[in-house]
Amino acid sequence: MADDLLPDILALARRFAEKDSVGPDSRLFSDLGLDGDDAYEFMVAFAAKYKVDLSEFHWLHYFGDEGIDPFKPVVETIARLVNPSIRRRWRAASEAEREITIEHLARVAAEGRWIEPATRRVAAKFNAFGFLFFGIIVPPAVLMLFVWPLMLAWILADAISSGNFSIIAEEPGFVGGLGLATLFMTLLLWASWRNLQRKLASVARCCRAPPIGGAVTRQRD
Repeated sequence: MADDLLPDILALARRFAEKDSVGPDSRLFSDLGLDGDDAYEFMVAFAAKYKVDLSEFHWLHYFGDEGIDPFKPVVETIARLVNPSIRRRWRAASEAEREITIEHLARVAAEGRWIEPATRRVAAKFNAFGFLFFGIIVPPAVLMLFVWPLMLAWILADAISSGNFSIIAEEPGFVGGLGLATLFMTLLLWASWRNLQRKLASVARCCRAPPIGGAVTRQRD
């Protein structure tokens, strides 16, 4: 039964991944690059077409959310270094990550329910873009994360302690820019922290989907 469904699922994967070289062993995340909204749309279409019950589907075990999280490596590294509990939970969440192959999807379609795949996700290979972005662009941004708030705090503290608010009056654009930059970086940092918390929670409290219509829902805090 699963073998009979394989050609049709291969065609579905080719359409969503926009790739011709798709085989039974192709992995949705690592080989086809399906993640975020693209993976969500694919899983919705797959579940609806084959009437698959995805109530046991754990989203963060297979895919991430849409968008780039620039501070993810920084937040994860610092949190794991300073908090042993986070380090243990992060390791457990990483070990729970799995790869979904086309062949596995054929088995799932034949069963009509989600089955946990056995293939664990391996560490990502060297990526030049990732190295450029996270190795060269992100570190200065992280430095600014600390510099801008300190500059803003120094200006405000000096103005309040001296009672001289002339710099704020004379350079409202500069001070306002520091404030906006500080707020923007803080929001990015907070988003990274929330994403880390979602990953840690994915082991105990998983992202599930209702069995009606094959719709997939992602966990939101």
